[in-house]
Parts: sequence; structure tokens; C-alpha cells
Amino acid sequence: MFILIAGYPPFYGPSDADVLHAVHKRDFSCDSADWEKISVDAKDLIKGLLAYDPRNRLWPKAALASEFFRQKLPHRPPPLKLKYIDNMRMYGRFSLLKKVSLLMMAYQLDELYT
Repeated sequence: MFILIAGYPPFYGPSDADVLHAVHKRDFSCDSADWEKISVDAKDLIKGLLAYDPRNRLWPKAALASEFFRQKLPHRPPPLKLKYIDNMRMYGRFSLLKKVSLLMMAYQLDELYT
């Protein structure tokens, strides 16, 4: 998430040891000019995801329930009914001729009822 928002990783160093040292120090910031137009909810989410102590870290379910995702993600549409899935399976078994015939009928219905 940090990289998607900022465009660079939260912890950086010339070597792996330097990166690990930055992780242990929690040496990251959401206060630079890169973050000035980022919402407080997004910053809170990032800080929760990068919490050093696993007991305080946001888990995926909690992250998805955060204010950031509640505001930004569209509401999930209801799942498809089994009837529709069965109809799609049945349609997949039709011959090409029958599929084209149904498609042409659908186009004609569309023109008649619009």
C-alpha cells in the first residue's frame, strides 16, 4: 500500500542490512511533501499496516474494515444466484449455431424494446 500511494518503499537502504535496520527503527514517515495531499485515513491505514509490534498491526480483515476502504471501495454487489450460474453453464454447452441464434434474438429484442 505504501508503495502504491507514495511510489517508493517505506524502508530504504543501500544494503539489506540497512533496510532491516530501518524496519527495526520504524524509520518511515508519512509527513513528507509526497504525502501532503494524501488523506488522514490513508495515512492511518499505512501506519497500522506498518506497525512494528504484530499485536498492534492491522490484519487484512481489519484493514479492509478501515475508514479508508469504507470510503474508497465500492460496495460489493450481491453474489450471483445459483440459477444464473446454472444458466451460464447450460449456455456453455450449447452448439455454436444455438449460441448465435440466441444472440441474434437478443439483439432483435433489444431493438424492439428500446
